[in-house]
Amino acid sequence: MPDPYKGIEICKDLRIKYKDVFNLKKLYELQREWLKEHEWTDMEGKGDNWEVLFLQFDEADGAKEIHYWWRVQKKPYKTPLFRFIMDIDNHIIGLKDTEVMQEGMKLKVQKGETEFKISARVEIDPEKKIRGSNIVNKFFNLYRFRWYKEELQVTQKRDLYREVNELVAITKKFLKMKNFLPDQDMHQFFPSEAYPSYTHPKKPRLA
Repeated sequence: MPDPYKGIEICKDLRIKYKDVFNLKKLYELQREWLKEHEWTDMEGKGDNWEVLFLQFDEADGAKEIHYWWRVQKKPYKTPLFRFIMDIDNHIIGLKDTEVMQEGMKLKVQKGETEFKISARVEIDPEKKIRGSNIVNKFFNLYRFRWYKEELQVTQKRDLYREVNELVAITKKFLKMKNFLPDQDMHQFFPSEAYPSYTHPKKPRLA
């Protein structure tokens, strides 16, 4: 018999990889703001203290290597029966400060390679309020796999998948990367601050 409390994995190590010039601080703030606006919290459910790891190493050439991990949760529809979980890991290498000219202004930004990994899942009965006797387990097994199958397999998976895609989309939009999903509105306070090489002005073609 399947484990009635086993969660449903939506994605595993979904990757966003970018190597060029960008504003790391603004990207960091954009993603934090998006999580707060969409009611994600830390694993204690008490706020935005979701950063469980931050490591920085200074390399011999002056570049930096950075790791930071976020662990966030969300209770859809305020029900105790389900919980959305996202693990967001970022690994940055070769990070150096640099400057770019934008509309006549000199901006301090960074150049390097960043790789995000996002994993997401739906947890069942995270507060352990339903599990108990064997009779309860059997009843909940029927509840999950028969009576509530459509809600579990369709609605919850769809909603979490949509949120993961939106986070990926706004990140790619900030970094001016190609995105094959419908366009997502960028938070008005966080315009793109990525400066990939392919956006540099082209030389005029000679007649």
